[in-house]
Amino acid sequence: MRSVTPDDIRREHDAAIASLTSDQRHSLWRQRHARQMMNFNGLSERQNLQVLFEREAAQRNADAELLDAETREGQANDNAAPGPQSAGGARS
Repeated sequence: MRSVTPDDIRREHDAAIASLTSDQRHSLWRQRHARQMMNFNGLSERQNLQVLFEREAAQRNADAELLDAETREGQANDNAAPGPQSAGGARS
């Protein structure tokens, strides 16, 4: 019987981390951050997660509003494009 080595565990760990999606990685980050916050603010992990959820939602909404404003500005600029100009220049 072969014994398990620390390198075996490291390879398993690396493979598991590599298989995570971006959303899963972000969820793990939130969880870890909420636990770290407990040491500084005395709130529970669940309460800190709620704080993180609220902050992230506010940031995503602000980003979406900015993107919408930039899109509207671009559309307004496209609609304000000058029409064809006459080749004859100024008329007298």
